[in-house]
Amino acid sequence: GGDVSGGTRFACGAAAGAVAQACCYPLEAVKTRYMLSPTGTSVASVVRQLASSPRTAFAGLSVATIGIVPFSGVDLSVFYTLKSLYATRRAHTEPSTAALLAMGMASSSTAVIVAYPLALVRTRYQASGVAGVDCVAGRSLLGVLRGIVASSGWRGLYAGLGASMMKGVPSMSISYVAYERMARLLDRRQANG
Repeated sequence: GGDVSGGTRFACGAAAGAVAQACCYPLEAVKTRYMLSPTGTSVASVVRQLASSPRTAFAGLSVATIGIVPFSGVDLSVFYTLKSLYATRRAHTEPSTAALLAMGMASSSTAVIVAYPLALVRTRYQASGVAGVDCVAGRSLLGVLRGIVASSGWRGLYAGLGASMMKGVPSMSISYVAYERMARLLDRRQANG
C-alpha cells in the first residue's frame, strides 16, 4: 500500500526473497549443473549427484541469500515506490498495464544491476568442480570477487548481465502486472461479496 515506508518495503522484499531462495536453491543448482554437463547427461543423474553430496547441492547458498536480499529489497521497494508516486500524481487512478510494465522494468533493471555481481559469484559456486569450470569451492565471497576482478577487470563483475536482463526483466515485469491485475480482480470480487 501507499502508507508503507520505503524501509519496510525493502525489508519485506528482502525477507520474501531470502525465504524463496532458501526453498528453491537446490533446483537452481540442478539447473546450473545440468546446463554445464556433457550432452547426454540426464537431469536425474545430476539430481543423484547433488543428492549424494548435500554440501555440493547447497554450495553458494549463503552468497545467493546475501545476493537476493538487495535484489528483492530493491526490486519491491522501487516498484511500490513508483506505483505510489503514480497514484499520487494521477489522482489515485490505477496504473495501466503499460505503466505497470514500465514500473516493473525500472525496478527489476535496478535490482539486477545492484545485485548482479553476487549472482555471478553464486553461479560460480554452483558450477565449481564441473569439467572446464574454474573451481571456487572453499574460496570466500570476497576471494571470488577479487579473482573475477583480477582476471577480467571490474567489467568482469557484470559478465553476462545483458543476457540475464533479457530474460529476467521482462519476466519480473510480467509477474508484477499479473499480480496487480489478480489482486485487483480478487479485491473486486471480495467487495461484491
